[in-house]
Amino acid sequence: MKGIDNKKENKFENELIVKSNRLITAIQDLTLSETRLIQLAVISARSKGRLAHNEPLFVSTNDFAEAFNLSRQNAYKSLLEAEQNLFDRRFRFLEDGEQVKSQWVTRVKYKLNDIGIEITLAPDVINEITKIDGYDNFFTSYRQGQTKDFTSAYSHRLFELVKGWENVGKTPVFDLNTFKAQMGIKEDEYPRMDNFKRRVLDSAIKEINEKTTYIFSYKQHKKGTKITGFSFTIKDTAPKIKKTYERQVLTITEAIELSQKIPGAYINESERDAIGRVMNYKDEEGRSVYFVKATKEDWEEHRNNKKKLTSKIEKKASDEKWKMIGNTLVDDIYITKHKHQDETYQQAKKRIEKELSLQLELELNRVQEDDRPLWEVLGKKI
Repeated sequence: MKGIDNKKENKFENELIVKSNRLITAIQDLTLSETRLIQLAVISARSKGRLAHNEPLFVSTNDFAEAFNLSRQNAYKSLLEAEQNLFDRRFRFLEDGEQVKSQWVTRVKYKLNDIGIEITLAPDVINEITKIDGYDNFFTSYRQGQTKDFTSAYSHRLFELVKGWENVGKTPVFDLNTFKAQMGIKEDEYPRMDNFKRRVLDSAIKEINEKTTYIFSYKQHKKGTKITGFSFTIKDTAPKIKKTYERQVLTITEAIELSQKIPGAYINESERDAIGRVMNYKDEEGRSVYFVKATKEDWEEHRNNKKKLTSKIEKKASDEKWKMIGNTLVDDIYITKHKHQDETYQQAKKRIEKELSLQLELELNRVQEDDRPLWEVLGKKI
């Protein structure tokens, strides 16, 4: 039956692959093995909440075999193929109207003892898979199980490019040259349109339609007699599950307060990232739990509340001549208590503030790797 997999369910099947639309539409040419490796790396990176730059991710042969229904021998072979060329792969995308080139990974290491591959994702990739801000028009997501049986890199690429338009049901017209580059096709490949359609488009759509619950179709667009682009339709034939739950509506202030209780928080997190994590949060059944009411009035009220609180604290600090460094109140009493005998008051004040700032910096670095709320990690509420 279409879209039904009778093979043993694997632990990755329901894991979400989430990429920004900027990464989805980038010019790229990954092979099937490399695409699969990046998929598992995306799952691993997102499970960490916030992935530090230069932090390696490990993909074992056993996990690769389970994720894509391969024998251990074929999984081993696929990982070796991916390891050989992935470091040299590049992709191109637009940033503020200017073209940027980036590697997928900055380091690849085949670990013989553990039998798997350790890769370090490039900063541009990390930004496009972990810093998703929660608004559906900015990213595309799908479950790993939806593409696990694809045997063509073209099927993967077409699925991702079109999947982002699922809510609309159809794509705009994809310019032919740009589309071919996004599909990983070199300029001199498939110069004949009939070959391109038969060996790339038709075969990819056939595989998608046979192995997923989606139905894809395409329409060619011409200028005169010359084909200049393609548009696609997408329809999910899976039974729709009626939603019997309501998402909890939060104000901006409520969302930011709640964000510290959701895994993935970090000390210098922007309000945008914090709200994004809240909107991305899902329950055990994969349903979105919260909706943030981002009205102009609510945002202005939130800003005003922050300004009032900040002003109140600053005035109190100025009036009473104290300073907060982390959780430590640096006032006359504290300075006098920790002053060395051979120091003047000003010398002691300068030294203590420097030491506490360094201590706070070390604390904040430690917090980066901790999923608990900040106040809990630091020991008490700030």
